[in-house]
Amino acid sequence: LNNILDISRIESGEEQLNLREYSMNDLLEDLPNVISFKIGERPIKFEMNIDQSISSALEGDPSKVLQIATNMLSNAVKYTEVGRIELRVTSVKEGDKEKITFRISDTGCGMKTEEINELNDRLNGGEANATTQDGLGLVIAKKYVELMGGRLWFESEFRSGSIFYAEIPQRVISPVPLSNVLKNVENNVI
Repeated sequence: LNNILDISRIESGEEQLNLREYSMNDLLEDLPNVISFKIGERPIKFEMNIDQSISSALEGDPSKVLQIATNMLSNAVKYTEVGRIELRVTSVKEGDKEKITFRISDTGCGMKTEEINELNDRLNGGEANATTQDGLGLVIAKKYVELMGGRLWFESEFRSGSIFYAEIPQRVISPVPLSNVLKNVENNVI
């Protein structure tokens, strides 16, 4: 139901960014617990790797950034029965902006060519099956990514899994890397 409400707000143009300062480490801190709960008893290993050179303070809409990551990971969980799901977060600095990339790979069923085309149509047309909510989470993720001036894309191979990417520009508030902040906290410098 929340997904349907989100998509209707986006399509009506009511959805706006609520910009504020946040830290990528803090934002994604609880994500492993959320994803492990979604995985349940299935033999799937979840790995998360956040590049510690990402700026320690960014400006963006943290709730939407988190929803992008969560929706993409939920999709990976849905189509993976065994193996591994990995979230890798990297960045490239460009002046006072930082281009953050979420890369989510899975060892799921992958997609046939016609399924890839169908998902591309849904993502590009914003259409999803509202009855089954099939693809709705990805459509919402893509809309949020585009609202932030970014892009979402994917690659998939049948029976070998899929990789989804979301790239979003965020404004840098503090260029000090996450790793330096963590070291300072451990050494009680802050």
